[in-house]
Amino acid sequence: MIVYNSDMEKKKLFLSPKRMMITFGALCLLMEILILGSGFLLSWEYMVTNYIVTIIIASSIIILCAFLCFIGLKTSYYIVDKKGIYYHKSGGDLYYEFKSILYIDEIYTKKHHVMHCYTDLGKELFIVFDTNGLIYEYALEYCDRLLNKEEFMRRSPNIKL
Repeated sequence: MIVYNSDMEKKKLFLSPKRMMITFGALCLLMEILILGSGFLLSWEYMVTNYIVTIIIASSIIILCAFLCFIGLKTSYYIVDKKGIYYHKSGGDLYYEFKSILYIDEIYTKKHHVMHCYTDLGKELFIVFDTNGLIYEYALEYCDRLLNKEEFMRRSPNIKL
């Protein structure tokens, strides 16, 4: 658990709003297709004749997704210190220690703006960038046990990169 002080509060790094809106937009579209699509398949005539019901269902799904996106934007953030990354999200809190990160896939990370790394236990992590991409810079600065690709492959032959 991280103890908050005045310096830590200043280091809150929020997730990219654009990425969150794209994610929740895709979720909204999927929900619209599933719910309205199944409604049209089960009772086509009811959905067509009672188009007001269809509009109410569609608009309520959009409002729900917009509300969830707003909550996600306000409650998801990172706090970085010299020991690790503390990720606070509405579903729970996660802590990634820098000393346990052995390898960061730089090509994937730069291409997708998601830090793809492996821990000393062989666990694969995907850490979404903050708005400015400072998570990656902090990881490169504070991870003192980073290995290059050849050393990591020699140490962990079961992991495919």
